[in-house]
Amino acid sequence: MNVVCEIAPAEKWQADVLVLFVYSGEEETRPEPYAGLEKVMAEAVPWLAGSPAFADFEAAKASTSVAYAPEAIDGGIKRVVLAGLGPQAKCDGYCLREAASAALAKCRSLKCVRAALPLDVLDGLPLEQGKALEEVVFAGLQSGYTYEELKSEKDKKVGFPEELVVLGKADPDQAIHTALKQAQAAHAGVALCKDLVNAPPNVADADYMAEAAKDMADQYGFAIEVMDKDQVKEMGMGAFYAVAQGSDGPANLIVLKTKAAIQDNAKPLAVVGKGVTFDTGGISLKPASAMSSMKADMAGAAAVLGLFKALGELGVDIPVLGVVPCTDNMPSGKAFRPEDVVTTLSGKTVEITNTDAEGRLLLCDGLTYAQRFDPSLVVDLATLTGACVIALGNHVAAAFGTSEELAAELRELGDQQGERYWPMPLWDMFFEGLKSPVADMQNSGPREGGAIVAAMFLKQFVEDGVDWLHLDIAGPEVTNKKGGASMATGFGVRTLLALAREKYMQ
Repeated sequence: MNVVCEIAPAEKWQADVLVLFVYSGEEETRPEPYAGLEKVMAEAVPWLAGSPAFADFEAAKASTSVAYAPEAIDGGIKRVVLAGLGPQAKCDGYCLREAASAALAKCRSLKCVRAALPLDVLDGLPLEQGKALEEVVFAGLQSGYTYEELKSEKDKKVGFPEELVVLGKADPDQAIHTALKQAQAAHAGVALCKDLVNAPPNVADADYMAEAAKDMADQYGFAIEVMDKDQVKEMGMGAFYAVAQGSDGPANLIVLKTKAAIQDNAKPLAVVGKGVTFDTGGISLKPASAMSSMKADMAGAAAVLGLFKALGELGVDIPVLGVVPCTDNMPSGKAFRPEDVVTTLSGKTVEITNTDAEGRLLLCDGLTYAQRFDPSLVVDLATLTGACVIALGNHVAAAFGTSEELAAELRELGDQQGERYWPMPLWDMFFEGLKSPVADMQNSGPREGGAIVAAMFLKQFVEDGVDWLHLDIAGPEVTNKKGGASMATGFGVRTLLALAREKYMQ
């Protein structure tokens, strides 16, 4: 769907459908008017006030209705999709995104070619106009996302609307153009992340991830280095290699750098993503019921690549380093075993007590490698623990930070992007269960507080004085559909993009 701006008097606006947002109200005042809606109705669709569809619309959150102009009306907009925001007092960015997604989905079901959004209708919403526009356009673009690469018959409604027109009566200021660019860049990054996670594991292996990274490097001028399984071993990444050694498939360490990250004293934002392209559990084999969504165990790695896609589309050169260790975790005669001891890139030793706690072994070597570049902040993302899902459910990620302030700031930043995080503690007492009689630590500990225990393991590989955030995105990385099929959400990409902008573009 193309997004364009058009400037014209309201009475000259042309579109197959106009999208308007509506608050719910009490029965006698339903739907509840607000300044932006009243202005658009008066200037562009005066017939809407007398429409039974408008009068009857309850405007529940994410509900839609279609209003048609009377036949006697000549010219102008003839059809309006109304999108409900729910009560005004409870409306926030989440409500607005859901309403925008529902509205564009309705336009798609109507096979509208040209949908229009008047800028004025954003006045009176819970976000300032530029941010509201960014969220509406992003949600609208995302509503049209599908993964159909492997289907022989495609959905015929995909591709509608062909165009989303942002309508104004005067030339928009720079904030509006910036909002549109940011929405489209974020959509591109999230869509790539979804594509990678949704792809089956016999397609999206470590080499596939490397090719996706190389394509981006060629397109946007990023620097890239890809190290294979033998090179990883030679480098001294004993933890990462231990996971990779059991598979006949490829393993790669993918390192991406923006142009600015290559410069001396760049102090980049370093982002490390867990890339287990399929997780059987290894020798500590998962039950069959627990393997059904394990192709998504590389969602952290996909989010890192999604971030670079968004940065490339945004066209800004800020110092960002991506470190993406990718492999599958398979049982075999070559696989690592419980009671093995491995030496990590940091030199610390780890006793393996559970081969299904493999993600942290990729990350610990990735974190050590990332710190070689003197980053201003290190962030890792991983579908790390089922314990996180038990603690926070399927819609919230855990945020651990070397300071409470870092985790709190991340929570607020994510909330602004529609991604929920909850700060979690990093207390030393949680390391007690990781102590080993034969090595510096074990890779797995007690189930109680499992997400915190896993974070404490990773903390052992973060040098003193380094700012670090660990994001356990197990749960919100996929959404469960009817019938049990899981599809990717692209969770984490927008937060990483906002974090990069916050650190280097303010």
